[in-house]
Amino acid sequence: MRKILLASTALVALTSVSAMAADVSISGSSEMVLDMGDSATTDDSSFASETDVNIKFSNTTDSGITTSLNYGIDEGGSNDDVIVSISGDFGTSGYTDAGDDHALTAVDNEASGTAEENTGTLPAGSYTGALPAIGDHHMTYKLPTIVDGLGVSASVANGATGEAASYAITYAAGPLGLVYGEVRGHTQTDTHFGVTVSMAGAKLMFAQNSNDEAAHSNEATLMGATYAVSPELTLGIEVDKGETGTAAEDFNMTAVGATYVIAPGLSASITSTETDSGTDANDSNYTSIGVHLSW
Repeated sequence: MRKILLASTALVALTSVSAMAADVSISGSSEMVLDMGDSATTDDSSFASETDVNIKFSNTTDSGITTSLNYGIDEGGSNDDVIVSISGDFGTSGYTDAGDDHALTAVDNEASGTAEENTGTLPAGSYTGALPAIGDHHMTYKLPTIVDGLGVSASVANGATGEAASYAITYAAGPLGLVYGEVRGHTQTDTHFGVTVSMAGAKLMFAQNSNDEAAHSNEATLMGATYAVSPELTLGIEVDKGETGTAAEDFNMTAVGATYVIAPGLSASITSTETDSGTDANDSNYTSIGVHLSW
């Protein structure tokens, strides 16, 4: 019996060594945010928190093929951002069950200038420019680099939540970054165009999103800018405008804020947001204070 135990131990040890041949990285983040808000009708103050853990395994073969597994866990213990990929001279191919992590949402320009903007409760039917998910199971393929700075990728889904697809084309040249793409479903197509310009501590961002939802004319313009006053302090501004073709559903949001790095992995932020809506009862003002940690 003792010999069997020793042999079993040796086998487990051998298996462990083989598994450890892969590169493993573990990271995490957590934030606590206090929203002090007043709408036209109620006091909307509240606390919110979010915590995430991310584990990544990767391995490169002698032939130059890299395989990786990215596994994320959210504060509820559910998996999040679970992505398996295979890459090499042929490009990168991967699959995931996260419907909101497809070719376009992986590279879209969100044009965010502040840490914690809060639009409050917008009128029903308002369009914020958010890009939709494409399905609970999908595959993504990114072409290998053909022209320096040019990236092309596409995703396709066919799962329990339906069939859909997306694609993205990106181009980066010096301080300029461009992205264009679409999310195509059976009855609706969402389009995204984004521009970023970075120079001398400043970053300017612009995004134009739209879709052809039936009986609507949805368009959203998102603009943001950040400026690094010092390695510790960054100032930002964001201006968003959403239109649906129905005045009661339109809105304008302006947010200004600052983020201060207290120590590596620890920062604090403050953001002031004002939202003017086509429905006066949905107008709001928020001051949001956040503490952010990362490991």
